[in-house]
Amino acid sequence: MASKFKLGVRVKGKPNTDDEGRIDEFYKIRNYLAHYNDYAKRGVEKIYKQRYGLKTFRQPGEFLLTIDKREKETRMAVYISNFYEASEAMAKSIGVQT
Repeated sequence: MASKFKLGVRVKGKPNTDDEGRIDEFYKIRNYLAHYNDYAKRGVEKIYKQRYGLKTFRQPGEFLLTIDKREKETRMAVYISNFYEASEAMAKSIGVQT
């Protein structure tokens, strides 16, 4: 993957709330893929509408491979970057150098 990890400034080694929110979003997408039920689909639709302003449902593969306009990389790369940043913050908080 050609993505560049964008490390932000952290306070006391804690991930920022945007990282946490995106990680939660990623798990909702995962749940939809694992269960394919209406409840999981509504959760994904809510993410699409609230964060991205999408009015129609897109399958997760299409959604994740779309370029994020703010980040200028695929949404999948953005989600992976958020996991990476959160793990960096957790390691820092327990004194592990990465």
